[in-house]
Amino acid sequence: MSAPSYDQVHYALKRERGSAVGLPCSHPDCDRPSSGWALLDHPTHIVINSHGKPVRISTDLDAYGPACTRHNAQRDHGGNWTLCPHGHVRFLWGTDSKGTCRGCIRLGRMTSHLQVGRIAHVVSTNTDERGRS
Repeated sequence: MSAPSYDQVHYALKRERGSAVGLPCSHPDCDRPSSGWALLDHPTHIVINSHGKPVRISTDLDAYGPACTRHNAQRDHGGNWTLCPHGHVRFLWGTDSKGTCRGCIRLGRMTSHLQVGRIAHVVSTNTDERGRS
């Protein structure tokens, strides 16, 4: 038997439990209303969604809870309520409006700057040195 699709799981959630829109967010410190169902427990499958991206799903409907847009994105990106997938403490670093860890954003910027520095170090801009090789 093949794994269920993302749409099949969310259809089953709405059929069994109704809409999550407007319910309180499952995050312990959040008072925003939910925008939909979020996978709060471990996934049972990783499937490709209709946009061609891998997503985590579970066939256990009890693994889902209502979540606001930000916290739903945090869970979709991985990690848990406390840590992002790369180990940054969420309440220290914070997240952007899309739920992306600010520590990961900063790490990505630092990495790209380091790459530019490495390239500049390898490729000399001194015309005297280039003429000698």
